[in-house]
Amino acid sequence: MPRPLTGQQLDVLRLIAEGYTYPQMAKKLRQSESSVKSLAARMMARLDATNGPNAVHLGWQLGYLAGRET
Repeated sequence: MPRPLTGQQLDVLRLIAEGYTYPQMAKKLRQSESSVKSLAARMMARLDATNGPNAVHLGWQLGYLAGRET
């Protein structure tokens, strides 16, 4: 089992699952685009994901996205 995601990393995973772009995520999370990209990279590393869609797939498998509509 990978290390648990932080709250911010989970927010980014959920937004990726909803189809947000990095600029849209940055605006929604009130962070810089580079901060969002860094959060996404750390989140994907924790999940051992190769890209956003793979992270979403793993997020569903691990229960991070359970009960949420995307």
